[in-house]
Amino acid sequence: MQKFKGGFTLIELMVVMAIVALLIGLVGPMTIQQLDKAQAKAELLNLKRELVAVSQRAFFSGQQLTVKLSGKEFKVYKATLETPLVLYSKTFKYVFFQPQEMKFQKTGFVDTSSIKVKYRDESLDIELEQLINKPYKFDETIVDY
Repeated sequence: MQKFKGGFTLIELMVVMAIVALLIGLVGPMTIQQLDKAQAKAELLNLKRELVAVSQRAFFSGQQLTVKLSGKEFKVYKATLETPLVLYSKTFKYVFFQPQEMKFQKTGFVDTSSIKVKYRDESLDIELEQLINKPYKFDETIVDY
């Protein structure tokens, strides 16, 4: 009579390892794809925040600023007498721009109504009228205390 030692055979361990490797092979690419999708969305939101920040900077400094978009480059210029001075530059990874330029007035408003962006192999128009040039509406409700 043999005693049962309790444990796994080499074949059982190899089968379990093969199943785990198969699952990782199936789930891994989907996880990476979702991560890339989330990073691309975050970068698009960051672009919108950058545009609002340039608008605010133009308003608070009282100076006209120019934004040039080309390829993956986002550059903010300040107009000077001799040559434009680069105030800020950023390179995006997931967002691609057609060459375009927009001017932010001293009031913070922009002269362009929309910009064209390629985002995850899809053309997209960002409406600046809704993002920056929207009129502020006061709440007309009056609260009595």
